[in-house]
Amino acid sequence: MTKKILLTLLTVFTIGGTAVFAAGTEPDFVEIMEGLDMRSNFEDIDFSSQLTIITEDPEDGVSKEVTNQFRNDNNDEMMMITLEPVSQKGQGMLKVGDNVWMYDPETRKFTHMSLKENYGDSDAKMNDFGTSSYAEDYKVSGYTEGKLGDYDVWIVEWEAVNDEVPYPYVTAYIDRASELLLMTKEYSLSKRLMRSSYYLKYAQINDKYISTQMIFKDETMENAKTTIAISSISLDELDDSIFTKSYLERVNR
Repeated sequence: MTKKILLTLLTVFTIGGTAVFAAGTEPDFVEIMEGLDMRSNFEDIDFSSQLTIITEDPEDGVSKEVTNQFRNDNNDEMMMITLEPVSQKGQGMLKVGDNVWMYDPETRKFTHMSLKENYGDSDAKMNDFGTSSYAEDYKVSGYTEGKLGDYDVWIVEWEAVNDEVPYPYVTAYIDRASELLLMTKEYSLSKRLMRSSYYLKYAQINDKYISTQMIFKDETMENAKTTIAISSISLDELDDSIFTKSYLERVNR
């Protein structure tokens, strides 16, 4: 049955809400990180959307990819199937837990990938798609209060607690009013800035928030970035067979 949902497009300049803390008390950043995960994960319902991925590379120029995304967050499963360009149609990514496979319909072979790797030629990482797990992957090592444009933010230092994430150090800019993530600066083990990520728009779906416009900027290469726009959001129930290798093989026959 089709579920009626209310989608409210928000920009980081119009996010509402109020975070209230008693005078002299520090915010509970573990709770805030858990909130980031909880509000962006759809554990009790299926989720699907269409992604438009535009990558700008100073050497290779501009490329565009349109992809269908299907998520079953309760089982930590995700499927992505490329629609455009025609030369890549049918290529897919299957994620089950921490395991990721890329499928090439021409060779009919699956390649096991790491969550740390880039998605295709884009500046997005494999773990930028699907469920959020900030509270499991990072601990807070410090914070300050600051401004991001016109917004009051917490500037929070995250340090990885496992080696499954692409970046061991992250500086997160969290809007104090809405407690939504606005930007991250991501660093290597040597503290070199590797990437900046911007979360420019959000869609509110019941009590959930999903970023519908993101920019991932490669800080190691001038003018290299990837913009991802999410549209056609649906919470219709998905068949379990979608999240299998055999499904990818079937849609390419």
